[in-house]
Amino acid sequence: MGSYAGRLFSLLDRVTPWRAFLLSCVMVVGIALLDYLTGEYSLVPLYLLAIFVSAWSAGAAATLAIWFMSACGSMFADSFQPVSYPAVHYWNSATEVLVMLLFVFLILEVRRLYNAEQLLARSDPLTGLQNRRSFFEQLRHETEVTRRYRRPLTLVYCDLDRFKQVNDSLGHEAGDRLLLAVAATLRKGLRATDYQARLGGDEFALLLPETGPEAAREVVEKVRRDLMETMRRHGWPVTFSMGVVTIHAVDRPPEGLLGVADALMYRVKTGGKNAVIYEEYPSPC
Repeated sequence: MGSYAGRLFSLLDRVTPWRAFLLSCVMVVGIALLDYLTGEYSLVPLYLLAIFVSAWSAGAAATLAIWFMSACGSMFADSFQPVSYPAVHYWNSATEVLVMLLFVFLILEVRRLYNAEQLLARSDPLTGLQNRRSFFEQLRHETEVTRRYRRPLTLVYCDLDRFKQVNDSLGHEAGDRLLLAVAATLRKGLRATDYQARLGGDEFALLLPETGPEAAREVVEKVRRDLMETMRRHGWPVTFSMGVVTIHAVDRPPEGLLGVADALMYRVKTGGKNAVIYEEYPSPC
């Protein structure tokens, strides 16, 4: 059951808001017509289905519009049905309208909670950057773009030098503030098309799509200057070791490509720290 629900949610996530709204409108019109023709049978569950599609993919305002259309369609169909007392029409209509309205708020809240859960599953809880899982999903997509269109892709692996010293001397709260400052600096210093992730501990990764070696060097040097200025301003004794690899052809899985950048970063760490090593993959002849 859970897998079917997940597939349904995934399918609706791919529907644009306008298409979801138009689909819901068509559904309501068809259901109202069917409601009028069938007479004595209640079609509230079908109206709820149209409301669900809109609430999941089209947003609150569109869903209230769909609720209003559903309420009008239901009341219109009910008005033609014979009843023993006129008050029965009002009771039935009011009940159906309220049920549909409660369903609107219920599904909108479920959608909000679902979005929050998805965000938590894809982001680092401290910094709000992408987590390892989300980063690899994005890396997998970008490597496919590189493979198909022969566009360069640059990966950056960054490790904080002497971060443990901050934790030991100033406490873990200061260490958390430092990581938050690093995350904020990365967000500010990179382009809207770039991606930042905290892979764990004091290790970060950057993904620069369609970025060749010259452009990558400019971006990384700027980011590194900004990071060092942030550390200086707060008086933190932290520097940065970075491995940067520009990928021209994909012949290994995303984990292997990030491993190339990781290996470059490790060379910096073992060679004195606080530096950047740039390479291209595969190495140009």
